[in-house]
Amino acid sequence: MQIIDAHLHFFALEAGQYHWLQPQNPPFWADKHKLHRDFDEHSLLIDDAHTLAGIVHIEAGFDNPRPWHEIDYLETHVTLPLKTVAGVDLLATDMADTLKKLLCRTSVVGVRHILDEAAIELLSSPQVQQNLALLAHQHLHFEVQMPVENTRAVALLCGIIKCTGLRCIVNHAGWPPQSADSYHNWLNNMRRLAALPQCAVKVSGFEMATSYRTYSDATISRVLQAVLSCFGSHRVMLASNFPVCQLGCSYPQLWQRYIAQLSILRLSFKQQQAVLAGSAMHWDQF
Repeated sequence: MQIIDAHLHFFALEAGQYHWLQPQNPPFWADKHKLHRDFDEHSLLIDDAHTLAGIVHIEAGFDNPRPWHEIDYLETHVTLPLKTVAGVDLLATDMADTLKKLLCRTSVVGVRHILDEAAIELLSSPQVQQNLALLAHQHLHFEVQMPVENTRAVALLCGIIKCTGLRCIVNHAGWPPQSADSYHNWLNNMRRLAALPQCAVKVSGFEMATSYRTYSDATISRVLQAVLSCFGSHRVMLASNFPVCQLGCSYPQLWQRYIAQLSILRLSFKQQQAVLAGSAMHWDQF
């Protein structure tokens, strides 16, 4: 069975900047030093039964002011079928110039600006709204990284999507929370996003939910079942968040855990192929 890894990162420390990987800069993870080395496609091993048919590289801080430099590096060095999501500053007043440069690169399909706790402030900004409308006009999608339990932020995002037709892909399943009340808000808001046909979701980042980096197969199953019930298999993509995923388990172990849960949830072959590759092939324009 084929797999398209819909969310991963490569690091080339001598070529790029990666300020966030420096110990004096946030995030201040106790285990961040484990990531301070080069990672490339040669580390992406799964097993004999599955073929890595493509990858979607999400910006990794290679050169934030000039995001096209990261794309140029990737398009030169990656041999697997490749699509890329570039980093942008949604508050920038020169977004049109940045997008013009990015659109000259054949692999670029979308952009990311991490919203997280600043989601309400950013999505309320007229400049951000203008730039998201520009994305829609240029047929690029926006990778949404924020806690979907934030009802106000989701309302703002839904308004922007309805006004612009912007295609959005929720990263890391919208950070599903552990507490019952917060989980209820997250699930309701995921349903609100799923009601918009321009929205899809990538399931990954479980190792980010706890400083211990451990998570159960039951957690994977619960989140997968929830997003599949909201979005359907044609709008759900499994992804690794490589190399950060390796803080929790190895790359092949992660995919083995995913695939085991697909069987436990009794997904049909067609549904399994959708979440492993088909949905990413469509949404990331392979």
